[in-house]
Amino acid sequence: MMDKVLYNRTTRQVLARELKVAHHFLERLKGLMFTKKFPECGGLIIEPCGGVHTFFMRYPLDIILIDAQNVVLYKKIAILPNRLTPYFKCSRIAVELPAGTLLQQSVSLGDELQILFKE
Repeated sequence: MMDKVLYNRTTRQVLARELKVAHHFLERLKGLMFTKKFPECGGLIIEPCGGVHTFFMRYPLDIILIDAQNVVLYKKIAILPNRLTPYFKCSRIAVELPAGTLLQQSVSLGDELQILFKE
């Protein structure tokens, strides 16, 4: 599994480095459940994904939902455990980031993001 980088093309900022990808059903279902703290990676990409839950989580997360054109549809800062995001039929990717990442980085609804292979 290659690491990826999340880049905001609108603001020209790198949002996260060393993102891991969950493509398969069980990887997407599990996500970060049952982990005691956010892993050392920069975040988790869940694809395909229309919404996420934080059941069985022990810490808050920042969440971004992105459509097929890589446009931000939804963002949530520090979503608490045992919550659901809204479901977006047109969402293609969810990105789970450490809580507070979106406070440090400028991400707005409508921003165009890009997922790049790490060099």
